[in-house]
Amino acid sequence: MREYGIVQEQPSVYLPTPELDHLVVTIKNNPNPSAVMNGAALSVPSGAPIKVSSIVANYKRGLLVDILGYGNSNDLGRVVIISSPTKIRVYKDAYLCGEVLVELTSSGTTPVHIHPPTTLEKVEISIHDKNNVVCAGDTLHIVRGDIIRLVDAWTTNRADTDFRINFRGFVGNKSFNDAEDRGYDIDTSHDLIKQYSLNEYGSIFRVEALKGKEGIGSIYISIEEPEIHYLIVEHSDGSKDALSPGAVVRCDGSDKIKILSIVSNVTAKPFINTFISNGHDQPRKLVLPTVLQTPLSSTLLFKRTSHDLGSISFEMPG
Repeated sequence: MREYGIVQEQPSVYLPTPELDHLVVTIKNNPNPSAVMNGAALSVPSGAPIKVSSIVANYKRGLLVDILGYGNSNDLGRVVIISSPTKIRVYKDAYLCGEVLVELTSSGTTPVHIHPPTTLEKVEISIHDKNNVVCAGDTLHIVRGDIIRLVDAWTTNRADTDFRINFRGFVGNKSFNDAEDRGYDIDTSHDLIKQYSLNEYGSIFRVEALKGKEGIGSIYISIEEPEIHYLIVEHSDGSKDALSPGAVVRCDGSDKIKILSIVSNVTAKPFINTFISNGHDQPRKLVLPTVLQTPLSSTLLFKRTSHDLGSISFEMPG
C-alpha cells in the first residue's frame, strides 16, 4: 500500500441525535391508549390517572420518562394523578430528547384531547427572483455565488405565525442577532460562516424554524462549487469544439474562432464572465457570442464574481 501511495481511510462512526417519536399514554376512562407525538399537547380531565406505558424513539435502550412535579426520576409505567399542568420529558442517558405538554380540562367526563405539535411544513426561497418551495427535511441544491433570500415559511398550524427562520451560518441583523433571517439577500460566496456548516467543506447548511428556543423543523442548503463544463467554439469551416478549462488550442491566423457559449452549472445571476488576455495588457471582458480576432496567442479567463473558474489558451504558430 505504501509503494502505491494508498492511504487507508478510517470509517467514521455515525450516531444519530436521540429523538423521541411518540409516547404511548394510558388515561383512565379512555378506552384505548393514546399515541402522543413529540412536542404535542395532551389535554386530560383534572384528577385523571395517567400512565406512560411505552416510549418510541430512535434508540431502544437508556430511555427514561420524567413527569415533572410527580413521581421520581423515572416514571415509565407509573400511574400518576394529574392535578396541575405539567410536562412529560424523555431522556436518553441524561440527554433531553423529547417533551409532551400535559394540559388540564375541567374534571368529569371531558374526553381526552391531543393537540398535534406545530412543526415546520415548508420554506419559500428566492434565487434571483425565481421562487422555490422546499418542504421540511428536504434539501435545496444551489451553486456558490447564488444570491438567495428566505421569503417566507409555513407550519402545520397555519394560524401560528409566532416563529422565526434561522439560517445557521448567516447573520442578517448585524447589530443584534435575533435568529430571524427572512428578507435578507444572502450572497453564498462570502456571507456564510463555514464553522456552522454541517460538513468540513462548508457546503451544507441548516435552515431551522424556531419557536422560542425550540427547533420545530429544518430544511437544508447544499452548495456546489461553480464549474465550467465546456466552452463551445466554432471554427471557420463550421466545425464546433467543446473545450474544457485547461485546454490548449493550436490554431493558425486564417482560422477565425467564434466563441459561442459557456456550459456550466451556474443557472442564475451573477453569471460567469469571460475575459481575454494576451499576457501583456489588462484582461478585457468579452460579451458572448464573439469572434476571437487576434494574431497573437491569447488566453480566455473565466470568473464568477471573485471565483477563478479556470482558463483556455489559444496558441498561434511561430
